[in-house]
Amino acid sequence: MPPHQQQAFSLHELLVTLLLIGILMGIALPSFSAYIRHNQQAVLVNQLITILSHARTAAISGPSLITVCSGAAQCENGRFWTQQILTFRDANGDGKLDAEETVLRVDTLPDNAAWAWSNFRVRPYISFKANGTTHSLNGTFTLCENNDPIDGVVISITGRARHAKPHELKDCIQ
Repeated sequence: MPPHQQQAFSLHELLVTLLLIGILMGIALPSFSAYIRHNQQAVLVNQLITILSHARTAAISGPSLITVCSGAAQCENGRFWTQQILTFRDANGDGKLDAEETVLRVDTLPDNAAWAWSNFRVRPYISFKANGTTHSLNGTFTLCENNDPIDGVVISITGRARHAKPHELKDCIQ
């Protein structure tokens, strides 16, 4: 190798390389965004299934009804669950968190997440009895984004929660 030969990239080669990288990023970025969105949905569905399974297990192992509802300090009276989900030992079975009742867990939802709870008896909560069944409250939780159903969880009267099929999703209109 001659002693004065330059070993570097020319400006032309560098610009072509940057152009190719830009094109590849433009192709990959939308796919990556969709991948992240899908994973966030899966996390929310798994979080709700975990909350419901925990409540069912607590009901089986304890003497009283376990209720799950939406709310910060008490249960809110609506079908849309946002901000926080409360799980508590509902001694009087009224579906409301009273001062003498024990909170078992509080789960926080992301700001952009909303669950629409649709059930046969039109109650804003779900309760589990000591045998693990729901208190006649089978229904569907639909994950809503901009008033569109995007995913869901179905809970049977036996208390079992499962991922919803697309045709089982309910509306998200408030």
